[in-house]
Amino acid sequence: MEYSSDNLKIAKSILSLYLNNDRIYYTIIRNENSEWYLDKIDSTNYPLKFDNDSKLISNSFQELNAICEKYKYDEIKVVFPNNLSLISKIPFSQEIIDAEDLAKMLELETSRTFANSQPDDFLYDFYLIDAKEIMTVISPKILQEQMKGLLSLYKTPIEYYFSEHFSAANLFSNNYSNLINENVLLISLESNEIFLNIMFRNQIVHSAVLHYESNYGIPAIVTRYLNEIIPENNFQINKSFVYGSSLTKVVMEEINNNLKDLQIHCERLNPFSELYPNLSDENLEYCSRAMQFFPACIGASLPQILKRK
Repeated sequence: MEYSSDNLKIAKSILSLYLNNDRIYYTIIRNENSEWYLDKIDSTNYPLKFDNDSKLISNSFQELNAICEKYKYDEIKVVFPNNLSLISKIPFSQEIIDAEDLAKMLELETSRTFANSQPDDFLYDFYLIDAKEIMTVISPKILQEQMKGLLSLYKTPIEYYFSEHFSAANLFSNNYSNLINENVLLISLESNEIFLNIMFRNQIVHSAVLHYESNYGIPAIVTRYLNEIIPENNFQINKSFVYGSSLTKVVMEEINNNLKDLQIHCERLNPFSELYPNLSDENLEYCSRAMQFFPACIGASLPQILKRK
């Protein structure tokens, strides 16, 4: 199914759960008279953990149940962290690829990563990258089945997203429409991975995953990669936004200083810029301090401008 802001049925109130590796981040946003309001923002004390077989091993069930029971909402969005899925690129051309070819490629990808598995054991999301590549997000079905079981008591429609980075890209498309005709770099820092998306006209035109050992090396890794791909692809990038749980003040300053040499303005990605806050002063302060943790939450709840298939 293809999603867009034109065909999405907007729920009145949406609870979004981002199951990050350190804890669950959650928000409730409400649509009223075509305006979005932020009614709740918080996080749990514990993560919802899965083992290597994608089985739940967490003691945070009580926290999750307390969230779902306490608040009123019409729909739930669940965003899984990237480390539970396989994300890869597949070359794409409508002239040379068909469904059978794609199925064979996906079977090869899953067999390499998940031992003793079958293609039917997985769910697949596809994002077209600049009409040349397909970015695939391959996720064990048991993840969705486990969450369905946990949330079945609440009799609420649930939608699942298996990569926080694509939710964040959708957030950017919603919140920064003034930059639609510019190449904009999104940088995510999460669990020793740097995930880069270059956005243009609500589409991902370039995507990459880089790895780092410590926060100290992040700015140099990003700069080195950009120095390679900008001339190769003739990109003109003037703006960049950074987010993710590994983002610190020091890392932000160093990335900003490095990107200045490339004449790229850099700032934190703000998930709340197009929302009207219905929050206490304390929670407003929390939004300011913790905005790098919430792009996945808000991006999953907003209309799906970024197309997936």
